[in-house]
Amino acid sequence: VTRAILQKQIAGDYDEEYRVLRPDGILRWVRDRAFPVKDESGAVYRVVGIAEDITARKRTQHLLQAERDLGIALSSSNDLSFALERLLEITVQLDSIDCGAVYLLESKTGELQLRAHRGVSEQILKSSSRCPAGSPETRIARAGSLVYMHDEQIPRNEGVLWGGYGLRALVLVPLNHKGKTL
Repeated sequence: VTRAILQKQIAGDYDEEYRVLRPDGILRWVRDRAFPVKDESGAVYRVVGIAEDITARKRTQHLLQAERDLGIALSSSNDLSFALERLLEITVQLDSIDCGAVYLLESKTGELQLRAHRGVSEQILKSSSRCPAGSPETRIARAGSLVYMHDEQIPRNEGVLWGGYGLRALVLVPLNHKGKTL
């Protein structure tokens, strides 16, 4: 960005996208443009700029790319373990995702069983390899709806899988196939 400012701003070619980390720890994408303002003799006497938050657009672009990559990966294999690993690999490449896990709903017991994980701490893995049939996690999975929680929305009690681990955000994405939650 600094190099682009020095090289492109005066010429009128400055149009950059970059990430900024806000003081509250939130990562945002910014599109920054600058244009020279010239006086009557053609000399630049001012640079005018516009900076806009494009986080939503970038997130959508990344999700579409991930969806495409996942579609390609899944169409080339019938191996569930491979598919789940590939799903996580693609998912954790998205902005600000540090870890992920895939649980499958066991039809006989009603439990959620951990089937794949990436970047999850050993502490979490030890306590979360399965979620009982009546747990909040299982109820959420059975509901089949996307859930997004940010910092203060995440339950912090130990009775909830993610409760005691200091997560800043949590997204629960149910996998559905032929109208049934997996």
